[in-house]
Amino acid sequence: MASRSRVTAPSISPRMCGARRARKTRCGTDEPLLKDEVLENLRRKELQNRAAADYFPSQPHLNARMRAVLVDWLIEVHYRFKFHNETLFLAVNYIDRYLEKVVIARCHLQLVGVTALLLASKLEEVHPIEITDLVYISDKTYTVQQIIDCEQSMLNTLQFQLTCSTCHHFLGYMFQVLQTDLLVAQLAAYYSQHALLDVHICTTFAPSKLAAACLFLAQTAAESQLPPAAWVLRFEAASMYSSDDLVSCINTLRGSLATPSCKLIAARNKFGSKKFGCVANIALPDHWSAPHNA
Repeated sequence: MASRSRVTAPSISPRMCGARRARKTRCGTDEPLLKDEVLENLRRKELQNRAAADYFPSQPHLNARMRAVLVDWLIEVHYRFKFHNETLFLAVNYIDRYLEKVVIARCHLQLVGVTALLLASKLEEVHPIEITDLVYISDKTYTVQQIIDCEQSMLNTLQFQLTCSTCHHFLGYMFQVLQTDLLVAQLAAYYSQHALLDVHICTTFAPSKLAAACLFLAQTAAESQLPPAAWVLRFEAASMYSSDDLVSCINTLRGSLATPSCKLIAARNKFGSKKFGCVANIALPDHWSAPHNA
């Protein structure tokens, strides 16, 4: 097999993972954070600031399909504005945590979505999205004042707790440790963004487990076979999950990917483009089982 290029993984900032800042060495250069310290802090933070599993029954006017339509639209908006991937994952986190606690009318669901994107962009982007842009992309359904009011409500509901560990953080960490091929990294990123559409996947599985499942499934799909034992050992050390631990998550993720909606296509279109190696067109494995059970 021809060699593939390695991915340049996204950086993981000390602020987001909770690790201490890099120290200065005697020669004045930064001493890199220890990988174990980064993972330890990411894992500790993922226990905080998460929505409860399958919270949607508390929303009498909404259902999971409506949320999926909103997230699909946000994936498209996020890509159009060239925002960092972390902005998207944070926005979805804010949406779920807010909907868990506040009953929303169907006509205000998009308002929650644009407000979450506003907050996430303020945290992650050098140039956050303007409220006037949000009014425009929502076809003037909401006013500037409505978005400002929703922003205050969301901040209060989330108790200003806006940082958290997301699937994107854990993927970035594993890409660095495992020196993941670019094709595999792009495929794992596609799986992770597709997973955002599914509230059950997002709220049932911890971000670290979902990231590990995305990467393991991507490696398997890219190679059209189970990864070699040497890679599995390195993967298990980097992710802190055995392949057996991931069976349920991988099967749930694979099931979602195998039954795509004909309307929720933002992630598929994005990762089906040449810019991302057309990875959305790579076939899923016909079946999957943990290596120990294969």
